[in-house]
Amino acid sequence: MNLANTEIAYRSKSTTDLKRGYFIFKLFQYPFLIALGKAMTSFFLFLNWPLPRLVRFYIYNQFCGGAKQADALELVAKLSAHGVDSCVHHAAENSVSEVGSEKALQEFLEVLQLGKKSNAFRFSVLKPTSIGVASIYEKVSVGQPLTPTETQQWNHVQNRFSICCKEALASNTKLLVDAEESWFQHAIDQLLEAAMLTHNQGEAKIFTTVQMYRKDRMAYLKHLLNLAQKNNIIVGVKLVRGAYLVKETAYAQAKGIPSALCDSKQATDANFEEALTFMLSNLSHFALFFGSHNEKNVQQVVSFMQAHQIAPDHPHIFFSQLYGMCDHITFNLAHSGYKAVKYIPYGELGEVIPYLMRRVEENTAVMSQSIRELDLYRKEIERRQSNATL
Repeated sequence: MNLANTEIAYRSKSTTDLKRGYFIFKLFQYPFLIALGKAMTSFFLFLNWPLPRLVRFYIYNQFCGGAKQADALELVAKLSAHGVDSCVHHAAENSVSEVGSEKALQEFLEVLQLGKKSNAFRFSVLKPTSIGVASIYEKVSVGQPLTPTETQQWNHVQNRFSICCKEALASNTKLLVDAEESWFQHAIDQLLEAAMLTHNQGEAKIFTTVQMYRKDRMAYLKHLLNLAQKNNIIVGVKLVRGAYLVKETAYAQAKGIPSALCDSKQATDANFEEALTFMLSNLSHFALFFGSHNEKNVQQVVSFMQAHQIAPDHPHIFFSQLYGMCDHITFNLAHSGYKAVKYIPYGELGEVIPYLMRRVEENTAVMSQSIRELDLYRKEIERRQSNATL
């Protein structure tokens, strides 16, 4: 699989888009500039000033699908023309309260209306702690008794989650449910297992997220396989490395307990690759939503599929990358007939700042990825300039 064909990778982008992307990934080579930009953004937000043009024109336009649903829908259609499906998410982060939870539920239901307008909007996304107070998830996860008020709150969480599942399926989208911190996750697992038993008969419609930087997640995948075999369901799994490394480490240190995470990046990589092989070897019971920017792992999946004569468009295998990143993976996979999906966040600039800052941190931390992006952008710009000269 050739993932370096830049003509295919950037066919949806104008030359102006390419130059903007090149500028952004060039900036990521200078962590001190990124740190300064983050500090300035926080300062402007604190004073309620308009954010600098740099943030809106470059960072926001690179990584977000627009401010409104109509913007996201337009992008979905644009990507669909190139064989790429979409996973759309309102990226605003909600307050931790019952009022905030109800607001998040309504926002999620509004996003689902897009699924009725486009067949290319394949997946919707739900962050569990957006529809319930985080402390409730923690108490349920560790088995602590709930007060009458907390019991009522947990019942509200279960009801909201049930509504999200039913409405997602009614809107012609599969539901991806995010993983969260390990001390919340057991309660989330309970919700998801019950939902998959109800909705995943014959087809994976509800997907959990499994973070393979956790030591216990291979055992959990084996548990899910057993659940699927006993109940004749297809378990949907979004497989990722993990997103809360700093929080997990700090939590374990503060509590004086062993970390839930693998001891090294190498151990995490090995865990992730073992999980890939395990799921691909059990495709009759698993649907894999492969959420990774790691080219080695993409090639691992493609090679496995080819060696075992698994069709590129197999209904149980999806590849996904974030909007604004790794177009060379997404578009080249789609061009070769694989099920490729772009994760598209949208929302007003002020709402999505936390999301944008995570993307900036991710690209700054994984320098090799930024260098790869920069090189591919440069090659495509040069290719177009050469063709224009000819």
